[in-house]
Amino acid sequence: MLFYQQTIDALFKKFNTSLTGLSQQEADRQLKVAGFNALNTTVKIKKLRLFIRQFKSFIIYILLFAIALSFLASEYVDAIIILTILLANALIGYFQELSAHNSLEALKKLNYIKTNVWRNKRLIQIDAKNLVQGDIISLSAGDKVPADCRVLESNRLKVQESVLTGESIAVNKEPSLIKKSTQIGDQTNMLFSSTTVTDGMAKVLIVETGMQTEIGQIAKLIRETKKELTPLQKKLDVFGKRLSLIIIIISVLIFCIIGIKEYLLVGFSLTAFREIALISVALAVAAVPEGLPAVVTITLSIGVKKLLKKRVLVKRLSAVETLGSCDVICTDKTGTLTRNEMMVSHVWNLDAEALLSGAGYEPVGDITHKLSPLIYEIGMVCNNATVFMDKNEWQITGDPTEAALVVSAMKAAVKPEVENISMLPFDNARKKMSVLIKRDDNYFVYTKGAPDPTLDDCSHVLLKDQVIQLTDELKKTIRTQIDHYASQALRVIAFAYKASTADEVITENNLVFVGLQAMTDPPRDDVIESIIKTKQAGIRVVMITGDYKETAIAIGKKVGIEGL
Repeated sequence: MLFYQQTIDALFKKFNTSLTGLSQQEADRQLKVAGFNALNTTVKIKKLRLFIRQFKSFIIYILLFAIALSFLASEYVDAIIILTILLANALIGYFQELSAHNSLEALKKLNYIKTNVWRNKRLIQIDAKNLVQGDIISLSAGDKVPADCRVLESNRLKVQESVLTGESIAVNKEPSLIKKSTQIGDQTNMLFSSTTVTDGMAKVLIVETGMQTEIGQIAKLIRETKKELTPLQKKLDVFGKRLSLIIIIISVLIFCIIGIKEYLLVGFSLTAFREIALISVALAVAAVPEGLPAVVTITLSIGVKKLLKKRVLVKRLSAVETLGSCDVICTDKTGTLTRNEMMVSHVWNLDAEALLSGAGYEPVGDITHKLSPLIYEIGMVCNNATVFMDKNEWQITGDPTEAALVVSAMKAAVKPEVENISMLPFDNARKKMSVLIKRDDNYFVYTKGAPDPTLDDCSHVLLKDQVIQLTDELKKTIRTQIDHYASQALRVIAFAYKASTADEVITENNLVFVGLQAMTDPPRDDVIESIIKTKQAGIRVVMITGDYKETAIAIGKKVGIEGL
């Protein structure tokens, strides 16, 4: 059902709910019918089946046959030796896979979250797994969205949806009805499970839970993917079949040659026939490489241990060999090649340009030129994000773009002593955000937003600390700089201000243009080295992203993917 095209009243009627939520009795009834709001990714493991699976290889089938032949030929020592090797090989693989399975299940148990839900007309906190369709929940900045939801009420709501769309920039969400069909990334009145609220707050209606959510559908596709043999398993299978054929042919030839020779010398004898058969069987058993499976398993186990030291959990031993056989790597951009942390790298006004260094949200870095502190002050004051130290790491609340502006102001040592009076929040129509502030005894409107709409609302510009008329020539210079940053795949924010009064309603016209801040989602520290190593290993890297083409090209050049 296309919930984003349904009116709120229609959805209330469908789910038999209201703004005050479901009754606890109705929620319990639905929970029994629909089950928990959780992804059904757990596969019950049967230990006996797991152990038997270690013997599923054609080369091992040959060894089992060799054991049987050895017993028939009374070669008990050989039979016991081969059987011991096979059991040791099976136990190594069994315990390795069982350990990985238990570790994965332990990690899943740590993934439960709490959420605020309206039950019996009051707000309570419950485990997100107990949510059902029709529940009304409240979300705020920092919350993880526990299920697919329709927005009922929102206040400056922004959501990070990179887990589904690959876009690192938070998306504005609002209750407005969408009439035309659209993709997930454009469903602005919907929230999706596993995404994160970065700013604002909202009251939302749960419309899908568990495996019926968008993330659940992805999990279902992954589970239904047909499992294929790894390259090594295929090679061993082919090797085993060819080896079996060769051993059979040679054994039959030996049996025929010795049999014919004995028949010509002494004639047919049952005792001779038995001895010739034993010779042929012994030859077949001797030709079987009983140590091969053990060598392969031990080698893969060593690989697993090396991966564990890199904090990589391997579910099956064969996965180690699969990693070593790939020649193409398809990778996401946001959060994989990049840090998923916006950082201001360029600050510009008509006087000069400053380049900022640093990493992530740590407010430490060099600034090449000293610019008017006003551009940093507007970015910090006209802002809803916070940056703080927690457990020896710099953390943020709110939108990553706004957090980057706070960090740039901290790098410039700007500490505005102002009082926020009122705010005009960002929306998609205006593409701007403004605040009315008091500094000393004066009042100002600070505005930040998308470059073109902000510039269109400016009548003056700040040049060498003087406010002058914004001419067409100056406007052309500003637009050229905006286009220059855009060509480098930088996200550009424009800043402006104007004088105001205490009782004035915030308006965004006749503004004074101050300057631009351009930011990027920088590559991870180890990505460039990793790309070089993959290239040296003959592996081609393909970047898959929902970003604009120019952004993808720019990031590709930075990390070295171009030309691979």
